[in-house]
Parts: sequence; C-alpha cells; structure tokens
Amino acid sequence: MPASDSLEKVTGSTKYTSDLKLHKMLYAKVKRSPYAHAKIKSIDVSEAKSRDGVKAVITYEDLPDIRYGYNLLDEYFLARSRVRYVGEPVAVVAAESMEVAERAVDAIKVEYEELPAVFDPEESMKPDPSTIIHEDLSRYERLIPMTKLDVSRPNVLDYTKIQKGDVGKGFEEADFVIENKFITPMQQHCAMETHNAIAEVGSDGTITIWRDTQKPYVLRDWICKIFGVPPSKVRIIVPEVGGGFGGKTEPKMEPLCVALALKTKRPVRITFTREEIFSCTSNRHPCVVYIKDGVKKNGKLIAREMKLVWNAGAYCELSDYVAKAGAISAAATYNVPNFKLDNYVVYTNTPVSGAFRGFGSPQVQFAVEQQMDIIAEKLSINPVELRIMNCLDEGDENALGEKMHSVGSKKCIQKVAERLRCGEIEEKRHGSLRRGRGIALGNKYTIAAPSCAIVEVHPAIGAEDITVEVRVSTINLGQGTHTVFAQIAAEEFKMPVDKVKVVGVNTALTPYDACGTVSSRSTFTVGNAVKRACQDAKNQILKLAVSKGLAASAENLEIKSGMVYTKGVNLQSIPIKDLFAFWGLERFVEDAGVIIGKGFFNPPTASAYYPSACYTHFANGAEVEVDLETGEIKVIKLVTAIELGKAINPLLTEGQIYGGLGMGMSTTLFENIFLDHGKVINSDFTDYKVARTADVPLHNMTEAIILENAPHRDGPFGAKGIGEAVTVGVAPAIANAIYDAVGVRIREIPITPEKIFEALQQNKSH
Repeated sequence: MPASDSLEKVTGSTKYTSDLKLHKMLYAKVKRSPYAHAKIKSIDVSEAKSRDGVKAVITYEDLPDIRYGYNLLDEYFLARSRVRYVGEPVAVVAAESMEVAERAVDAIKVEYEELPAVFDPEESMKPDPSTIIHEDLSRYERLIPMTKLDVSRPNVLDYTKIQKGDVGKGFEEADFVIENKFITPMQQHCAMETHNAIAEVGSDGTITIWRDTQKPYVLRDWICKIFGVPPSKVRIIVPEVGGGFGGKTEPKMEPLCVALALKTKRPVRITFTREEIFSCTSNRHPCVVYIKDGVKKNGKLIAREMKLVWNAGAYCELSDYVAKAGAISAAATYNVPNFKLDNYVVYTNTPVSGAFRGFGSPQVQFAVEQQMDIIAEKLSINPVELRIMNCLDEGDENALGEKMHSVGSKKCIQKVAERLRCGEIEEKRHGSLRRGRGIALGNKYTIAAPSCAIVEVHPAIGAEDITVEVRVSTINLGQGTHTVFAQIAAEEFKMPVDKVKVVGVNTALTPYDACGTVSSRSTFTVGNAVKRACQDAKNQILKLAVSKGLAASAENLEIKSGMVYTKGVNLQSIPIKDLFAFWGLERFVEDAGVIIGKGFFNPPTASAYYPSACYTHFANGAEVEVDLETGEIKVIKLVTAIELGKAINPLLTEGQIYGGLGMGMSTTLFENIFLDHGKVINSDFTDYKVARTADVPLHNMTEAIILENAPHRDGPFGAKGIGEAVTVGVAPAIANAIYDAVGVRIREIPITPEKIFEALQQNKSH
C-alpha cells in the first residue's frame, strides 16, 4: 500500500514548520564568527538594539552558563570568550521582519583576537598540535562514561579500541599482508526543507516549540535543563518534516528562539539559510581509514588491523557515537579470528560533524569493501567467493563478542552477483568507453534504545466498527513510518488499515521516546512498542467481553473486524462498540472510561562496546561505464539485495531502497564540502554538486531485491529497519566497478572524472 500521506505530499497541501505563522511573530537572525579560532575580546550590541523594529538582542550573558552535547558537554549555544569554527553563533537578534534582523546583525560589533587554527585531523591528533582547541577538555562533563581521553594527544576527544585474538601472531602466520589507506570527505545532508523553529511562551509560562526535529524528547529535555523548567512546561510539536537524514538532531536554534521569546513575550521564528546549514549545523564526518589484512593463500582472512581517524570539527556533539558505530560496522561483516581496531575522534577548527544517513558505516565500508576486492585480485580469487568464504554466519561471534542473528549476507551477495551477471564474460569495450562491474557487502546496526506507544480504541457512532488511534513520537521524515505503524495496528486488530489513525508528534500527547527517529530504529523498536500497545488494548477488550458473558476466559476469544468472537466451532460474537456504555452520544467503558493500551520496548543487547539491537545485512552491486579519454563515469546499473526479515510494506521499502541508492551514488561521485581556512566556500547548490535526475540510472536499471529469509526473533513480525543500510555499500561497489572497467583504484571520494583521468595518466607513465 502507498504511504498514508502521499496525497497531501503530491498536492502540496502538507504543512511544514516553514508554513506556520503565529500572531505577532518576530524573526531572528544569528551573528556568527568570521574566524576559525579566536578569542572574543568584546561584543557591542548597542547600535543593533537602537534600530527601529529590533525587539531584542542576546549574547552569552543572557543565557545560563550551560554547555550541551549528547555525551561530552563541550559546546555553548552562544560562544563565550572563544570561537572555534567559522560560523559559530555569537549573538542573535529578534525583529519585526527578517530584513530588519539582518541589518541589526550587521550592526553588532565583535572584537576578536585571532588564534592559530588546525584543520587536518591527523595533524590535530599529534601530541604537539599547533593549537589546543579545548584546553578544558579533561574537565568537561560526560553524561555516559563511555568516552576515554588520550592524555598524550590533547585534541583527541575520544579514543576506543576493539580487540579480539592476537593480530601480531595472525600477521606472522599470513601468506600475504595487504595494507591501504582510504579517505572520505565532509558532505551535507541536503534535505529539501531548511531548518526552522518557532518558540512561544504562554501566559502560564508553558514553552511551545514547533520544530522540524528528529529528536523531540531529547530537545524537550535540553530546554528543561537550560531554562530550569519542568517537562510539564515544555511542549514540542513536530509538523511534517521535509527530510532529515540525521541533520535535524541537534538543538542548535531552539534555545535561542526560546530565550528571545522569553525576553520579548512574543513568538519568535528562526530559519537557517542554506549557507548556514552547510556551515553551522552538522555534516558527515570526514574520515581516514587505515586497514591492514593478513590472509592465507586460500583467501581466508586471519588478521585485520584498522585505524580510524574521525574529524569531529570544533565540538563533539554525536562524534563519539558515530565513531563507535563505524567501528561496529567494521566488526560485524567478516569472521576474522584476530582483529584490532583503534578509533580516534579528533577536534579541528572546522564546522561540526554529526549524524548522517549510515552513521559512520559508509566511511568504514568504503575502505573494507575495496580492500576485499584488492585481496581477491592479489590471490586470483573471485571477489564474490572471497566474501562468502569469510562472512559471518548465523550464530557466529563477531569481534565485539556478539552472536550474530538474522544475517543473510551470503544470500544477499549471491542475489546481487546473479543480477549483475558477475563472472560472465562479455565485451567491455566500445571505442574509448570501458564497462565494469563491482560488488560490496556490509551491515548497518540499529541502536538499542527504548520507545513507548499508546493505542486508544474508539467506538464509532452509528456503525458496527471501531477506530484505533496510535500515538508515538517517531517523526515521519518521508520514509512512511506512520503507514507502517498503522499496518501493524491493523494487523493486530484484524481491521482495515484506513480505520487506524497515527497522530502527529506532540510531546504533550505522544509518549516518551529515548532516542528519536535515528539509526533505522522506527520499525524495529517503535513498531514493537505499537504492537505491544495493541496487545494491551486487546486484552482489555477481551476482559470486557468475558465480563459480558461471551466466554469463560479471554484465551477463548479473538478480535476481528470490530468484533469479539469465540474461538472454535460454535461461534458467538459481540461488537466491540457494545462493550461501551452510553452517555448521550458519548461512549465510555465502565470503571475505566476509555480503552488505552500502553506499549514499551527496550531492545536486548549483547555488546558492552555499544548497544546494538539488530543488524541489517545487505549487498550492493554497480555496473559503470568509464571514458578513457576524459575519465567521465556513467553509472549504468545499481542493484541492492537486503535481508529485512519481513518487509511490512514492500512498496515503501522499495522507495527507501531507490532513494538510498540515489543518495549513495551522489555522495560517491559528486559531493564534497570545500574549506578555505575553515570557511565553507561551496555552501549552496550552485557550487555544491549533487547527482541530478539524469545522472541516476533509469528505473529499469535500478533493482531492489528484498529478502525475507532470516526474520529477527525480536522484530515485529520478524522485521528490521532499512533506511540507512541501502546507502552504505554504494561507494565501494562503484569504486570496484571502476577498477574492473579501467584498472585504476580510487581510494578517496568523491570519485571524480579528474581523479580517474589523473590515475589513468599515471598508469600510462609507469
């Protein structure tokens, strides 16, 4: 079935935060640092305050002295004494119009003393860097005791390792040792909707925020902490969100909105420009991956050593989580008896890095899956066979000590190889054009974090059926989660899905969610909570039916199509609506009032390193055409096979796959944020290149293979998430296909025609 909101989307009637306008609303604009690293000597806001139409100007002096972060609390909402990246907020203005606010921001005078800056994470992580970015790092508060400091490296904010077996011994026993270095850049989410927030303070002091956020409860809790108010006085409302991809998780604009609303006693809107989103929100982490493998002649991996260097930018935010997630990705595809991984997260004076679709896995798999092809060529082994020989299987223990479940990797790669016709010999030449095929295997974990759901059953007036209302705090970002939740409820109640309504997110009405709409967790975790809430509501209905004499016990009853039936041969039934009492047109349940089911799900996890609820395993394949004369690349075909356990909505699943393949192709071949002394110089779609419609393979040359051979024991109906996994293996599959076509190995993305042409020229000269 199609997404429940598809009609509103295609007709343009969907309302986003940017469409909202409140009475007497003010408009805010942020004053930002022009320096990558500097001391703030003074801030003069007097001229800005005197401008007509300006209602408030605030600096750090107007906010509590509270740092924020997801684990490591190292960042202020407005800079105090020092700025650490170009674009860091220093002051903010509220005015009657955006034009007045912009002119007032220009009138704010800030005196800086520029400091040395460092932009390269490998330079920054040295014991003697050119500058120490956070001199008080060791004194910062940590919410979770998982961050470790390397005191010999003052700009390393987090260091962790994974170790299994003895890699030194493994390398000694290996017939071949192969090592390489791979690099991925800073990239942007490019959600169609820009970042928007509106804050209003009611007469009773209740703070209401409308925001296109992926984490409403995380945002609520931070507002409570910053402004010292109880949760009952903060309400987060999330209208429809025009794309997120991890980019709408940080509470960067909302506290500024609230502070201005409190000061002016009027609603205040902040809207970030596209330039601000590139420079001042968060981007995908640049990462350097060193990988060294020891392998036997028969292709069996016996040792793997990796070093990951993550560029966090000026502040931590989610960097320690992303780095650990990337390390998990490295540990959960192949069965390597001796494994060691060193994971470094490093401060630089660049824009902040954060969550991005794939959450660390794409950076790592770009290296791992090219390395597997390099090994296969070295040993003259088919790359598909090499992967099947080494991949983890059901019940195997990964390098984190977890027993793998719901794997399906072998079937995925076999299906992709079959669709790409890998191994078949055919003509690859046509003039200067060369064709090649590539394949990649991988995984994407889902974080173990709890969620709640509420289900309320309503009797329909004047009809024999009922309606069911589902309340969750998962955000519908365009992935169709509300449709999936409606399907789960409809399946539980054995009723038409159009009788189920999923309510939009409002923390005053929708229940707690620990982590938000991230990590491909909505179907697996929130879907389970919905299922349990339905079961709770059903149990209440069955007990009512027993009290009406329909059966001796609830075990002898079942619910279908708005009715309660007895099981067995002598069927008896009662409409669910008749279990309610009347008060005029209103109906209620005696002694209870309403039927409300509550569901809670906290996924079990076996890893002490990082809480993984489940893994989604996949294989990607690509066929490309490369021009020897120009280096130009054309992607001819993309294929993905993914083991989902159960696809609750196959149509929406295919949509996720096709969208993910397009995004993965774009980040592989086009996208790269360029910096000049820490300043983003391509912060709009004129200069920041993304894949166009014409660049993506035609629909009949893009294939989604959904496998349901390995249902997950904890998933709702065996299902797992898909939103991120499909993007992860696209880059190495394309890189491997390019090598198959023209024999050049590109170890840094984006893979551009210029890089290929240069590599071809170097090959000619050797």
